[in-house]
Amino acid sequence: GSKVTMLARDGVLPRAEPFAGELVTGSLRDAGASVLLGAEAEAVKRDGDGAVHLTLTTGEVIEADEILVAIGRTPNTQDIGLAAVGLTPGDWLTVDDTLRVLGDDGTPLTDGWLYAAGDVNRRALLTHQGKYQARAAGDAI
Repeated sequence: GSKVTMLARDGVLPRAEPFAGELVTGSLRDAGASVLLGAEAEAVKRDGDGAVHLTLTTGEVIEADEILVAIGRTPNTQDIGLAAVGLTPGDWLTVDDTLRVLGDDGTPLTDGWLYAAGDVNRRALLTHQGKYQARAAGDAI
């Protein structure tokens, strides 16, 4: 079996209801994982034998065979022409409740014809929510 240690700087599922993060943390611990809440990595290096040494900001060192880094999602909006409608390429898109893209002043852009569904609007970073949003945007259009 494997021994798993998870660092969760901002907690587990920080964008969800607190009870959800607590339930997942409890389940992970019940399954034998070590969950370090509020922990931050300061340095990581692999030694000559292949072991990985992760140093936390507290000075604690965790030794492992491998490390997986998951740092969240970033919008992939660099090359879709956002600058042409006054938006910053690479940024998340702000939307109203019908998923119309909003400008910096909070009003719909481009006569309200631009919609954003899925991760790009940062409302709910889950596949099933993206599918739901796509249907909702289609209904609004």
